Amino acid sequence: KIFESKFFIFCVLIVLAFMLFGNGVNGDFVFDDHSVIIGHPLVENFSGIFKAFIHPYHYDRPQSGLYRPLTSASYTLNWHLFSGQSYGFDLINILLHAIASFFVFIVVLNLGDRLTALISSLIFLFLPIHVEAVTSIVGRGELLMFLFFILAFYLVQKGHYKAASLPFLLSLLSKETGI
Repeated sequence: KIFESKFFIFCVLIVLAFMLFGNGVNGDFVFDDHSVIIGHPLVENFSGIFKAFIHPYHYDRPQSGLYRPLTSASYTLNWHLFSGQSYGFDLINILLHAIASFFVFIVVLNLGDRLTALISSLIFLFLPIHVEAVTSIVGRGELLMFLFFILAFYLVQKGHYKAASLPFLLSLLSKETGI
């Protein structure tokens, strides 16, 4: 019976996610991480969690037109939880991907059988296209966007249409492709 529990599936997905993406935890900040996280005055100041909602995503390049306040606020929180160390950002990204994979399992389980749900979540977890979103720290926007979107989808499945509007809004505030 333990192999049939949702908690067991969740734990297996977390372990598999860390086995798959854990080699990137020792990496450093690269590429866009420098313009979005390193040296970003809102990230390094805890009040940046709230100020993220009135500033563009790229603090030094507002002309980019990107507005991802929830993602920026998560960087600020992450910065303070892990003292600005890159490994903390990587750990959170891997965990977010595992949680999203679990929600794929839950959503597909509501549509079909358990085996289909398990295979779907494993395919989602292992899809090579997710490597950039998980291992690149700035890929957090995609992870949060999808996680909130699939939560909204789950709530719609359950007939909780009004409740689904909040995670859908959070999806939009994470990355504009949530639309």
